[in-house]
Amino acid sequence: MPVGPEVLDVFSLVNIYRLYHSSNSYLHSGYNPDLFALDPQKITDKREAAYQAIYDNSSAFLFSVEPRK
Repeated sequence: MPVGPEVLDVFSLVNIYRLYHSSNSYLHSGYNPDLFALDPQKITDKREAAYQAIYDNSSAFLFSVEPRK
């Protein structure tokens, strides 16, 4: 039996971009329309302007989104 409190970490995966190696009438590569009304110009793991930075719930930097011009 474990001693002390048990810890269960739960993670969630949100698909930001889907890339298909083949494109046809059913499969289309692109950004998740539930997240982006317009496709961003770029997503990067470098910290960009503060209003574009995406953080997790513990304030850890995840990625930056550069919107369309």
